[in-house]
Amino acid sequence: MSYPTWTNAATAFRSRRGVRSELDEAQVEAYESAVALVTAETAADLAREYDFSGHRRLLDAGGGFGTFLKPILGRFEHLDATLLDLPEVAAAVTEETAAGGFATRVTAVGADLFTDPVPGGHDVILVANVVH
Repeated sequence: MSYPTWTNAATAFRSRRGVRSELDEAQVEAYESAVALVTAETAADLAREYDFSGHRRLLDAGGGFGTFLKPILGRFEHLDATLLDLPEVAAAVTEETAAGGFATRVTAVGADLFTDPVPGGHDVILVANVVH
């Protein structure tokens, strides 16, 4: 799923348009799960090493399935968050968090980070694995 997109990266950079084809639900799940596996250790390190105690609302821009967000919220219980990702990803996050411990602390927003307005009201923004 990923390789064909990277072969068109130059076109994306020149045109400022996405070149990834639409993914079905199973492909979104596979892609986001793979990214989560690759980034889980870095996410845990960030939650452990950066002190989020001075913040109250975190915006995770391009947050995927919340791989970075979950360990941060687990360590900093006062923190609330918005996860911003494509609508199909945000829908999966909404479904997952509704049944979990972060249901009242995470709002998933479906939008295109590059073209849609970014939600306001946050005092810290996390951008991880969005612009490679």
